Amino acid sequence: MLYKKLLPASIAGAALLASASAFADISITVGSASGAVGGNVVVTYDYSALDADDVAGYQFDITYDPAALTPVDVSTCGNNIPATHSATCTEPGGAGSGIIRSLIADLAFPIDEITPFNIAPIGQWEFQINQPGTHTLTFTNASGSDLTGAPVAITGSDGQITGSITGNAGYASTPSSGGPAINIGAALVGELADASAADITVSEIGDQTLEVTAFPLTGANPGDFTVVTAPFTIADGGADVPVDLTCTPTARGARIAAVEVTNNSINEPAPLYQVSCSGLTPDVTTSTASITLNGLTTDAADPSDTVTVSNAGDAFSAPADVTPTLGGANPGTFTVTPAGTTTIATGGNQVYTVSCDRTTAGNFSATIDFDSTDANGGNADTDSVTVTCEILDEFPTYTSDPAVGATLAFGTVTNGVTSPPIAIDVYNTGNGSGTASELTIGPANITGPDAGAFAVTINNTGPYPVVGSPDGGADIEVTCTPPAAAGALTATLEVTNNDTAAPVTYPLTCSGQTDAVFGSSPADGGTLNLGVVPPATTTPAGDLVFSNAGAVDSYDVSCSVTDPDGVFTFTPDPISFTVGAGASEAASFQCTPTAPGLFQAEVACEIVGADVAAANFFVTCQGQPLVIPTMNRWGLLLMALVLLALGGLAGRRMMA
Repeated sequence: MLYKKLLPASIAGAALLASASAFADISITVGSASGAVGGNVVVTYDYSALDADDVAGYQFDITYDPAALTPVDVSTCGNNIPATHSATCTEPGGAGSGIIRSLIADLAFPIDEITPFNIAPIGQWEFQINQPGTHTLTFTNASGSDLTGAPVAITGSDGQITGSITGNAGYASTPSSGGPAINIGAALVGELADASAADITVSEIGDQTLEVTAFPLTGANPGDFTVVTAPFTIADGGADVPVDLTCTPTARGARIAAVEVTNNSINEPAPLYQVSCSGLTPDVTTSTASITLNGLTTDAADPSDTVTVSNAGDAFSAPADVTPTLGGANPGTFTVTPAGTTTIATGGNQVYTVSCDRTTAGNFSATIDFDSTDANGGNADTDSVTVTCEILDEFPTYTSDPAVGATLAFGTVTNGVTSPPIAIDVYNTGNGSGTASELTIGPANITGPDAGAFAVTINNTGPYPVVGSPDGGADIEVTCTPPAAAGALTATLEVTNNDTAAPVTYPLTCSGQTDAVFGSSPADGGTLNLGVVPPATTTPAGDLVFSNAGAVDSYDVSCSVTDPDGVFTFTPDPISFTVGAGASEAASFQCTPTAPGLFQAEVACEIVGADVAAANFFVTCQGQPLVIPTMNRWGLLLMALVLLALGGLAGRRMMA
């Protein structure tokens, strides 16, 4: 026997799943209601089964606006359900939370479908109306199951509750009064801003004619706002009326006010709306308040400087039309470029070049008014810059012998020795005879890779009057002292002066020359004699000595030894060392002759860094010859007798 699956008992406390592949479909239709503000209304809902399968249970939620409606009784959500079914009516979020949940289920055997398929109404809820107007009840969060436990697809509709004020005129509006400020828009100061022709839409919700009699403006900037719409009436049930507001900002920044819509309604006779708009203007500033320009009548170009005019990019900025205007004592002496009107965008800037005419000497001044307006020529503003200029026709000119830029060449200088000074004769070939024409010099310094090898002394810093030729004086002296082992040296002499902001320069050159002085014992080409010893006997040591009579530089020695008989030894081996200034070094030799006779080795030395490049030496020793002693006649006679005796003895032995 086949039994249908029971709907779980937990359906009363849990949500049921929904699926598009359900075996059964139902529909919930939420009705509408209307009543007076402050009264109660009942909203019903209908149930329809859309196919033949049994529906074991379903649930759904209704959401509402707690400010507009208050549930009075939600326990009647299953008023007309069959006796086989039960209903659970709750507010899941608590009373007044804005959600009502209805759950209908058959939990007793045998499980039956709700029949007939359309019970009208199957359930209801009761609300109190708190506000006039139409309020929506939204159908949501539906789920259900059929007798087999399969999901049920549920569709539903929203309902409405309309609250009206009976016996009097009723007022409603979009947006509601007391809400966020209505933004009229933004405009240049003095220009009209109007973002919409229907800033407030007024509705009549009572059963009498609504009379709107005035629009008083209050708040911080009421004079900036205007209500375009004239007082009006709306007959009972008549069409809505749009109320149009405009703003003409009188100053830069946020402009705010409040508008009241005075009327004869019983519910909102004086609704108040906050309104706002923005006043836009350029926000122009200059990078400096003053400029000083100085020059000479002989300059190649007019002295100049720049001013940057900026237009701030904040929320209330507008493009600026900026025009520079020269005024003050000497406007004709100065030039501003660009000269005409320039539009500076919001957040942008314009660089202006200000020049002073150098044709005539004197002190000049002017003012530059940077006049700015918005794009329509309004909201004028001025930022001023003061400019002064001094043009001189008395000035110094630095001249020298040797000429500026000429190389001061010291030639070859012994390392560690200071060269004779090279003198620079400074004179002034400027213009005028006053103090402004006098030349002063100093300080001076030396730069470059070998700056430490050079020194400079200023003997006369001035002032030098204007003259036509040098006087032969050593106003500046420069010397070169090459360090040890120095070669070619270069540097640059810089002399500051009041003729120019940059120093005048002279290249410096100097070649260092070594002061290492080679000496040796024995002298170059000489012989180191180690003496005479018997063969296979080693001679005492003898030294080949190298000396350096210089005061700064050292030199290097590297020697090779040619010993054809292989009888000589030497230390160090190989012979290689550095001989410092004022010092000496030695190579020690010994000889072990292998036979009587003379033995000789050749020592060839390479000298690097001294006044000679090479030196050669000989090292000798002698093997002592064998000495045979001589005898007199008695000795010879005695030797003969001995020999005879020895011979006779030998003969007897043979005979025997």
